[in-house]
Amino acid sequence: MQKLLQKEKIMERLNIANLNTIIDIGAGVGEFSNGMMSFNPNCKVYCFEPIPETYGKLKSWAKGKPNVRTFNIAIGNEEGIKEMDFCVTDPLSSSMLEPDNPEFGGEKKKLVVYQTKLDSVMADKVLQRELFVKIDVEGMEDKVIIGGKNTISEAKGCMIEVHLAPLRKKQPTFRDIFVLMDSLGFEYCGNASQSYIEHNAIGHIDALFRKKSQLYVYDKEDIKKNSVEDTGGNQGS
Repeated sequence: MQKLLQKEKIMERLNIANLNTIIDIGAGVGEFSNGMMSFNPNCKVYCFEPIPETYGKLKSWAKGKPNVRTFNIAIGNEEGIKEMDFCVTDPLSSSMLEPDNPEFGGEKKKLVVYQTKLDSVMADKVLQRELFVKIDVEGMEDKVIIGGKNTISEAKGCMIEVHLAPLRKKQPTFRDIFVLMDSLGFEYCGNASQSYIEHNAIGHIDALFRKKSQLYVYDKEDIKKNSVEDTGGNQGS
């Protein structure tokens, strides 16, 4: 897998100048958030990690950091108790979705987790501007976005891991994610990283989405009005 773009390049591409809030969904042990906090050690950080063992390490990292809050829950588009396929030898490949190939991810066991919507958790939180959202949820990306539309819409930029190789049943395609993010006012602006599989095919990407520039937001009635006025002027000359 290729390395992530330098953090500075990610922020530049997302047009984030003053990072104030990070929402890290699928936070693992906190490595990514820890790196991003170099821009602002005092920024608010909300980390979500459903796997108890991994969450324990995340909580240890967050200890002594009053601006970091951790949640031992899964994020999706439904509320309630869910089953996850926990990959014993590769915990980071654990998923709520059934794999296409039963051998993918190695030995597995069922893990019971609590799932909720991002919007439900963040409803009473005051989000500072320059919000960055990272989503790494092994095939649940569309469900996270659907259950967190209000929160994600407030972001300046997002990084979303999307698998292009068909690893799991009902996993979203890049087009699915693109359409969802477009509906929330984001534009795709490249990848922070991508991995390759056999035959040099792309396995997954860390796709970057930024809020669309105001330069590209037009009022349809204004366009129609200006078009009529221009045409009228040309006809009268």
